[in-house]
Amino acid sequence: MTIHRELARYGVIGLFISLLYGVVLSAFVELAGLNSVYAHALTFVPINLLSYLLQSRFVFKRAIRFHAYLRFFAAYLLSYMATLITAYITEQAGIHYLVGYLLIAAVIPIFSFALLRRWVFRNSGRAGFSGIQGVLNSRIRTSPKQREPRTLESMPSS
Repeated sequence: MTIHRELARYGVIGLFISLLYGVVLSAFVELAGLNSVYAHALTFVPINLLSYLLQSRFVFKRAIRFHAYLRFFAAYLLSYMATLITAYITEQAGIHYLVGYLLIAAVIPIFSFALLRRWVFRNSGRAGFSGIQGVLNSRIRTSPKQREPRTLESMPSS
C-alpha cells in the first residue's frame, strides 16, 4: 500500500475516532453526570484501544500485538506532549490560541502518522504473522542465487 493510501485511511479513521470520542465524552458528562476530567480519563483508554485496532488492521495492515499497542500508546502520549508544548509556545509568544490550534491540527497528525509508521507499525508483523514468526519465516526463505556457505578450503589463501 502506498503512503498516500495509508495517510488517507489514517485521516478517515482519525476523524471517526475523534467524533466517537466526542460522543462518548458527551455521554459521560451529560448522561452520567461525570465531571469532564473523569469523563476524559474514562474515554481515553477504550477509544485509544479502538484506534489502535482500526489503525493496525485497516491502515497499516499489521497483526494485533500487545507490545505494539504499548508503542502505540506511547506514541500518542508523545503526540499529546507535542500538542501541549506547541500550545504553550504559541501562548507564550502571544499568538491567539486558535492560531495555535490550527498549527497543532496541521502538524501533529503528520507527526503522529510518521511516528506510527516508523516506530509502531514497522514492516515486520504484517497481518497474519506474529512479529517473531514473520522475521523467522523471512530468514528461512532462500533464493536460488544465495551464496554457498564458506568453508576454510574455499577461502583464498594469503
